[in-house]
Amino acid sequence: MRTPIRLVPQRSGADIGADIGADIGADIDGAASSLANAPRAVHAASSHVPALDGLRGLAVLLVLFGHAPLLLAASGSDAGGFWHASRGGWIGVDLFFVLSGFLITRILLGARGSAGAFRSFWLRRALRIFPLAYAYLAVLAALAYLAPGFASLRDLPGFAWAACYLANLHIAIDGWTQPQLALLWSLAIEEHFYLLWPCAALALPRRALGLLLGAVLVASPLLRWSLLDDVGARGIYVLTPCRIDTLACGALLALAWDSAWRATVQRAARWLALPAFACVGSVLIAGVEAVDPATPRWFHIGGFSAIAASFAVVCALALERSSALARALAIPALRAVGRISYGMYVWHALVALVLRHGLDRLGMDLGLFASSALWLIAVLLVASASYRWIEAPFLRWKDRIARRDPAAEIAVAPPAPRVEREPIYELLPQPARGVNVEVPFESLQRAHAPSHRDEHVTSS
Repeated sequence: MRTPIRLVPQRSGADIGADIGADIGADIDGAASSLANAPRAVHAASSHVPALDGLRGLAVLLVLFGHAPLLLAASGSDAGGFWHASRGGWIGVDLFFVLSGFLITRILLGARGSAGAFRSFWLRRALRIFPLAYAYLAVLAALAYLAPGFASLRDLPGFAWAACYLANLHIAIDGWTQPQLALLWSLAIEEHFYLLWPCAALALPRRALGLLLGAVLVASPLLRWSLLDDVGARGIYVLTPCRIDTLACGALLALAWDSAWRATVQRAARWLALPAFACVGSVLIAGVEAVDPATPRWFHIGGFSAIAASFAVVCALALERSSALARALAIPALRAVGRISYGMYVWHALVALVLRHGLDRLGMDLGLFASSALWLIAVLLVASASYRWIEAPFLRWKDRIARRDPAAEIAVAPPAPRVEREPIYELLPQPARGVNVEVPFESLQRAHAPSHRDEHVTSS
């Protein structure tokens, strides 16, 4: 978003789009004309990468860290010190976006040339995302209109916008709603990506895809620059055209990874590892808020691009199974959290509201640290139950579709087994089990909190 600080080399959009975008077509069209028809490529794409589960877990924990003071602090006074870094927790949503762009693009590249690929892709996405999202809205509406003490959730326009996956547009126009609805802005961006990107990924030659992604990486920062004065920091943060470059970074990594460019990408990721971690770390250490009007203008324009490029580097490093980062991310506890990260993201704000309501009724003030620990445990339990009874049944349907059309499900996950235990039990010392699913993402950023600045974070 801004100009003074170089978070990461800005070359990520233009040059990778031009160089990789132009050469990927020449090198790949000859070497692997169709991933769906290349057994070796299919095998590489379908192999499960445990570190990606860990990255999802890290992403959702960043989101929860960012929202803890907003959702649980009785006042802004107890959110200083250690919690200052939580202002940068919104980057967890950006990590989700990059991961989503990478995973979805690999699925689409693997489905190229197969009959009914677009229909199959959309049906599987619907089975993955819609059941939990609409179940959440139903529970939210029931609490808002039937349960005493939750009248603040009554927002019919907000429910309507969210149900149509236009929550981000609603926020850009009318401002932040309650956090429990506002968090759905990132799911809206994901859904827009799922709707538009398959049309290009399934139809265009690889060279054209690379050039298109490069153009997106250049156009999005320019669009943020041109719209910043009109829509403000909030609009820049939540509007799909202004954030699509984050998903495009992950998509470009997928395009390059399953190609002759993989070795080049691996070498570049090793060289850029230090700047990438410095970029991400500086946002957390400095407590940079994406929607804070006090955040420098240059950050709103180029900062998202730098963070997206940094997370693309992190993803590339995580894909090397022998790397120290991949081993660290593959620990069972983090992978278990990653598997239920979608549910954790969706339920966390509502769980915080119920927890605060209960503590207030009991007249208890546990402080931010104790409240956050209790909240995390509750979120893990709710998300685990949600996974077992809402998500897993639909995932099994999704996998049946994949088995009927193997080329269309080149994802990084094995078929979903019948769930005998909630994934939360995998946090105990035992081999991790469960389904690796592509999680949208989704983040909140600082959502509505009357006592906290003009722009609040909702990170999806």
